[in-house]
Amino acid sequence: MNGKPWAFSWDDKKAGVQVLMAEVTKKASYKQAVDTFITSWLPGHEVHYTQKGLAWRDQWGPNRYSANTAFLALVAADQGINPTTYREFAKKQIHYMLGDSGRSFVVGFGTNPPERPHHRSSSCPLSPAPCGWNNYNSPDPNRRLCTER
Repeated sequence: MNGKPWAFSWDDKKAGVQVLMAEVTKKASYKQAVDTFITSWLPGHEVHYTQKGLAWRDQWGPNRYSANTAFLALVAADQGINPTTYREFAKKQIHYMLGDSGRSFVVGFGTNPPERPHHRSSSCPLSPAPCGWNNYNSPDPNRRLCTER
């Protein structure tokens, strides 16, 4: 598990494994790897920030990378790795997504939440009605919230 991961995402679990290995083994090398990764996300380091405070790693779905790193920062903080700084980072990132930025990025929650997320099940009518590009390209809000059961 050497080297610093680029991000913690669906196709790259290295940072998450490093956090788990730090917890299980208590080895300084894993704790240092975790600290190196998360510190790279702090202001003034490798990851860019938007004017309103989002740690911005990539243009395609930037909130996922920031939220995932916030999660790892909280787990690391619970392990005693830079707890004050990591908790503050995580809090700022999650609060940004919940609305401190001026809009919520969570469907059905807060101020000005998304109404047309890229999500097939929420933009299509219920089966057996057909779903196609007209549903996808509609300017109207999605028919259902992704939060519905």
